[in-house]
Amino acid sequence: MPVFGHDLYRLVKHRNLDPRSFTFICEQEQPDKVGFRLSGNGPTYGIALDKKDKLEVSQPCTFLIEEPDGSSHCGVYEDRPIACAAYPMAGAARRVVMMPAALCPPGAWAANEGDNPQWGIELRRLARYRDTYVEVVNRWNAWVESVPDVSRPPEHFVAYVLQVYERLAALDIQLGAEAVASIEQAWAWLPEDAPASGSSQDEPNWVAYLRRVREVIDQFFPDLPPLPFARIAIER
Repeated sequence: MPVFGHDLYRLVKHRNLDPRSFTFICEQEQPDKVGFRLSGNGPTYGIALDKKDKLEVSQPCTFLIEEPDGSSHCGVYEDRPIACAAYPMAGAARRVVMMPAALCPPGAWAANEGDNPQWGIELRRLARYRDTYVEVVNRWNAWVESVPDVSRPPEHFVAYVLQVYERLAALDIQLGAEAVASIEQAWAWLPEDAPASGSSQDEPNWVAYLRRVREVIDQFFPDLPPLPFARIAIER
């Protein structure tokens, strides 16, 4: 299960955990936008939740608590990664559908479970978390690639992520929970009649927020110029 920057920060901050106690860093078989580099010409890596015992797909999550009566539950449910919170749903044409290959047992969800509005909220939050993390990773990768022959330890990337999200958390506090919820609800959505360009005063709240996020991220590695914004999937 992937771990994004928001997830890592929240589990460290709220649970007082060492990142090494619940995550592992692995080379990506198929590089994607959240893959970070440790050397300029090296492979990309991702952060994922660790397993209880062996690092195998069949093994339970490190946070799974198994009770004597055979039941089990998530030990960090309120702070679980957003990919866990949104599973097993996906967004499709502004609808919520269950993933065809979901690993949930038969009958775990009602046939109309996708109609529950909470899933839409979680999927919007997932998009916001992932899009923000891509910007964080891009800044790091640009710095690594600026001196390609030097290899950085993964702990340095984790420390960078935690510092960035400490400042992003301060931004969210400044905006307030209600404003952040409104931003998430509108994330990556534009009305069909939205102009292709216009003044910043007319832009959606989530675009204005992303600009402020980038102002925070660009404070790191100040010798680097600001990067172009990463492309994100827009809905209309």
